Amino acid sequence: TGAYGPQAFDVWDADQRRNAIGHAIMSSLHSLEENVTINGGSALRERYLSLAIFPAATPIPLRVLTQWWSASYGWTPSAVRQFCRVLADRSLISAYLADREVILLHDVFRIYLRHLIRDTWRSLHRSLVDAFRVVTGSRWSELGDDFGYLWKHLSYHLHEAALDDELVSVLGSPSYVVSKVIRLGHQSLTGDFTILETLAELKSVDHPPHSSWQAAHALTSASYLLHDVRTEADIATTLVAAVLRAGSLPDPLAQLREISATTGGSLDVSWVQDDRRMVPRGHVGAVVGVAAVGAHVASAGEDGTVRLWSLESHDVVRTFRGHTGWVFAVAFSADGETIASAGDDGVIRLWRTGTGEPAGVLVGHTRRVRSIAFADASRVLVSGAEDGQVYVWDVTSHKLLRGMETPGCPVWSVAVGCGGTVVAAAGEDEFVRLYDLETGQLLSEKATHRDWVRSVSFAARAPLLASGSGDKSVLIWSVADRQLAPVRRIDVAGDRVRCVVLSERGDLVLASTEEAKIHVVDANGPAGEVQMPRDVDWVRSVALTDDGVIVAGCEDGGVRLWEADTPDRVSALASVSNTVWSAAFADSGRLVLLGRADGEIELRDVASGAPNRSLSDGIGTGRVWSLTAGGDYMAAACGNGRVRAWMLRDENWHLDLDVEQTRTWSVVLARSMARLASSTREGHIRVWDLPTGDLLWDRSAQAGRVRSMALDDAGTVLVAGGGDGTVSLWRADSGEPLGRWTNPAGWARTVAVDPPGARVAVGSGAGDIYVRDLDRNTDTAHLTGHTGRVLMLGFAPDTDRLVSAGADGTVRIWSLDEQREVATVRVGASLQCAAFDPDAERIVVASATGVTALTMNHGDSTGTGAAINARSTSEISRQLRRTG
Repeated sequence: TGAYGPQAFDVWDADQRRNAIGHAIMSSLHSLEENVTINGGSALRERYLSLAIFPAATPIPLRVLTQWWSASYGWTPSAVRQFCRVLADRSLISAYLADREVILLHDVFRIYLRHLIRDTWRSLHRSLVDAFRVVTGSRWSELGDDFGYLWKHLSYHLHEAALDDELVSVLGSPSYVVSKVIRLGHQSLTGDFTILETLAELKSVDHPPHSSWQAAHALTSASYLLHDVRTEADIATTLVAAVLRAGSLPDPLAQLREISATTGGSLDVSWVQDDRRMVPRGHVGAVVGVAAVGAHVASAGEDGTVRLWSLESHDVVRTFRGHTGWVFAVAFSADGETIASAGDDGVIRLWRTGTGEPAGVLVGHTRRVRSIAFADASRVLVSGAEDGQVYVWDVTSHKLLRGMETPGCPVWSVAVGCGGTVVAAAGEDEFVRLYDLETGQLLSEKATHRDWVRSVSFAARAPLLASGSGDKSVLIWSVADRQLAPVRRIDVAGDRVRCVVLSERGDLVLASTEEAKIHVVDANGPAGEVQMPRDVDWVRSVALTDDGVIVAGCEDGGVRLWEADTPDRVSALASVSNTVWSAAFADSGRLVLLGRADGEIELRDVASGAPNRSLSDGIGTGRVWSLTAGGDYMAAACGNGRVRAWMLRDENWHLDLDVEQTRTWSVVLARSMARLASSTREGHIRVWDLPTGDLLWDRSAQAGRVRSMALDDAGTVLVAGGGDGTVSLWRADSGEPLGRWTNPAGWARTVAVDPPGARVAVGSGAGDIYVRDLDRNTDTAHLTGHTGRVLMLGFAPDTDRLVSAGADGTVRIWSLDEQREVATVRVGASLQCAAFDPDAERIVVASATGVTALTMNHGDSTGTGAAINARSTSEISRQLRRTG
């Protein structure tokens, strides 16, 4: 058969190939039986046919064949090697790679062999599994590292052997699952979950009452949450949270907690509050990206999911889960058969719209991917990311084709136009740039805007490009000769432009703004506008269907539809979910406050999670943006724009502040002093005395949107982080400026000050954390690991450890002395908010699935270096103490 190696059949049609393969194999099998003798081996034909049970495109280790054929058929190791060499010489296998100790079987041959062994298929799989029972005694979690093949493919062989009950038992074993993830990574559980879903459809196991089934399903379905979770302890703790949400599964919970404890886990999961009953069919949080093709819409959101909608029925067709953190971008291939998505985790994922199955992963960006676009040819995808790169991918081979000649500025938007030959890119600077898709060469760049450029969009049937900017304008460009030539400037009254879309012929422009409006402009000028409901803060994304329907992705989680010529008729694909958006500890850490999307504030017992009482009167509807507590007071930045303060022990007392405001972003109370600070929509910091409500001072932060503030324990130093990256310090009693610096990573999304006021931690929108020594006025630590915005920071009492929570779904503990990550636990695909109580070292976080409470452990896993003596480092803190 030397003349009929597998490659010889590639140019033949299917029937010719099948007949030729069959003739070649049968001739060779006959020759094997008559002319080949292997000392220590027998039934050569049957052994060759049995190779068909190995998964396609998988090298077959000689170690596996030796264990199998020795235990089941009495073959010697030398017989196995001799036989493999004979098979290679006769072209019955593709190769015998002695240096790698594997053989390769061509998949065309494999298909034919499977046809020949159809009656013994299951028994052969069972024979292979039984051969390894000799080694493990069916304790599959005790497989050694040298059995890598079986770690990868045990589930496959158990399923094909019809040992489904044993398979479910294995996948329901925390020790096996954790060990598998340690060896192979979290992706290794994806195939296991698929097999379990197949069993559910076939009902081959008694799954509803089957505790092993429930455990296996909970463990394998959480595989994507283990992305970037590396240690055995952290994997086990991450799975504890997933299993708790799955229901009453005491056995796996106990095993997971034991694994975490014995391997030095730094975090325990105390309880979960399952909010899935309160989550509708739509997204939780902002809808950041939308796309439309034919009768379908795809949406991507803050909750880490991608959803496929039917425009006809307004129903969710599929929900795709696999990302961690925000999903910023979603795009359809031209034929509508593939969806691409990308976001915080820096990974581009491909999905099949027909089946919902993953179709591939594209890895190459090192920062958040903000925008993706298919070229006219569905196999080519373009991506732009905050690492400053614009990449072109082949989505069939999953290969990176080329990168563009970019200046390295963070890229926020890409588009493909001019018949699929030109890429437009824009981002953090004022430039719009054009690139040649085939070569990556820069064709043209213009800095006509006066601020960042958030969005670019080509007209499909006209040589026009639109760009939308933070300077509150949209520019229309001619790209007829693949050069940028300004044609028209459209000043959008109101706020900064988040998204712009051009119609096919370029005769209609849609521009969405941070004022929660969509402006419609035609050739004659403004043609109308649509104002979102009052509780919607931004319209983040817009798409236009083939039938002229406008699709808007909104900040509140809604996906809304209307036709451009009838803006008063708005329908919703998705309603708003009533989940938790803010959290704080109160009453010396005995209570936790949870602020919901509908304006209600829940008070829960910290130890058990049990409800205590709720507050809703006077708060108004809409998201509770921020919560704080200190001493006998608690306060909220309410959905109606006001700040409301309460007394914990006097339910009849309350105080309304900032009553004229339409939005208050952040509130903070001092732990030991009745002093309350708030940040307004306009960027002002206000400090109030309690209980009088007297305004002590009002200053403009001059830092953009202030989403986070912090006070030291004494209430003397106030820190605020701005949207432009500025961090500012004031005396809390007088408003006297104490310092100001620029965060190296830009947007200061969250800030924290240590109890004595010696150090400030700043968490950025991109995930970096900086710690600044106030006495030396310099950054002393730069911590990287979060892939999305940092939502919460807190200093632990030992002064060495810092706690963080991010939109990437993780809670992390850091050693400041060693500048390293001590622990990472992911409690959800994405987080909405978090709070930290330094006294009890408790953390509460809210995700799309509910609330999770964690407690820090002190063990060998913490940093071993000497703790920083923060109490002796801050001259600012000492001076403020002396002066009151």
